[in-house]
Parts: sequence; structure tokens; C-alpha cells
Amino acid sequence: MKKARNIIAVSISVIGLSLSSAALAANFAYMSDSGGEPWGVNSNVDAMDAAFGAGNWDRINFGDSIAGYSFVYADGGDFAGSGFYNYVASNQAALENYVTGGGRLFLNAASNYNYGINYGLIFGATTTEGANNGYSSFGYAVNPGDPLFAGAGASWQGNWFAHNVITAGASFSTFITGDAGETILTGGAFGGGYALLGGQTSTYFHQSVNGSDPFQLRVNELLYASNVNVNPVPEPETYAMMLAGLGMLGFMARRRKLKAAV
Repeated sequence: MKKARNIIAVSISVIGLSLSSAALAANFAYMSDSGGEPWGVNSNVDAMDAAFGAGNWDRINFGDSIAGYSFVYADGGDFAGSGFYNYVASNQAALENYVTGGGRLFLNAASNYNYGINYGLIFGATTTEGANNGYSSFGYAVNPGDPLFAGAGASWQGNWFAHNVITAGASFSTFITGDAGETILTGGAFGGGYALLGGQTSTYFHQSVNGSDPFQLRVNELLYASNVNVNPVPEPETYAMMLAGLGMLGFMARRRKLKAAV
């Protein structure tokens, strides 16, 4: 009987996870340059689809309104860097108000034509392309046990993994560092919202290290920043247990019905 209850409990949990995923509304947005995708690849689009599901998010451009969105991912990689920096500079106060008012924001920029220039982000943080003597080939998880890295590993390689270095105050916590220990990904809570800041390039340029998964890392970053739980995809055995639990629920309901009829 105890085993049956365990099966039922796991089944209900899996059902809840499925319903939660299906219930995602299109209040997530991915923002970048109107001229196309950074680096000319669709890796950011693929990551958004993997995180939230195709059709559950909007592609918007720098300068578009973010009103009504609970989460916005803005990427200024490659040629989109200038547009990204101009957008943030022109909307710094509005972006900070968006976060403190409960919004979730992921600003990531690995620009390609702004070497050595320091740009302001939000809440006193700045980003610099090519700081600390160049770009970073590796990324290292500061705390591999953090849910942010579930299923993604603890280190990643790229050519390059990151172009930009983030400098931020004590209100931020560093998640990923680069070749020289510089901050590549950091985040912090402000008011009712959260801001994640990164300097990573596209996952198109990233490679696995000891079985790590850089694409899953980007998906996790999106989920983490948006406050959607980072959960691994259920294994086939879990689905089997779910079906067994549903069968057990039906059996027990039928058994109670028969007893009531006696």
C-alpha cells in the first residue's frame, strides 16, 4: 500500500509539471536588433523555444515596448551590440523601474565592434568588451550545485565563450567567471524583480567540457531569470511510473465503488 501511495504521489507531481508547462502564457519576450539575429544564427530563438515553447514568447526589437511582459531577454551579440548599448543607455531608468516593479530581465551582450569601451547597464553595473586582456575561451560555474546549472555542467568552452566582462556591485551575485576570474554572468534581486547580466556569445560557438551542455546552460539561464523552475526533462521511467500511478488511482477508485455497492 505504501508503494502504491508513492507511485501516486510521483504521478501527481509529473502531471503538475506537465500542466505547468502547458499553462505558460505568451508574456515572455526576446529582444534584439531589427536587422536579424546576432551572429546570423538562430541559437537564441532555439533556446527561447526550448525554455518556453514555440509560440509562447514574442520576438521584439530594441526600442519596442516591454509593457505587459513578465520577462524580457535582450541580446546584443555581434553587430547588435551598438543597438543594445544605445537602447540600454536611453532606457536605463525605465528598465530599472521595470525590474523593481516586478519584472524579470536578462541583459546579455557579447559585442563585436566595441573593444575596450565600458558601457553602463542597470543598477550601477557596467559591461566592457575585451576587458582583462581579451575575450574568454572558458566559462566556469562559481557554484556548480546551484539549480542554474542543473543538467548543464560546470564549465564550458568556446571560440569565444564570452566577449564581455561585467562589473557589478555587492547587490549582484556572480554565477560564471572567465579565463582570468572575471565575471561573465551575474544576477541580483531588486524590488519585486530580478536582473541577470551576461557577456556570453551565442551557444553556436560553445563546446562541451567533460560532458557539459552549453545549450542547456542558456536554456537554464532563461528559465532562472524568468523565475520558471529549472527542471530536468522527465526520464522515460518517470513517465512509466506516472502511467502506473494513474492505473493505480483507477483501480483504487473502482475498488471503493465496489465496496460501497456491497
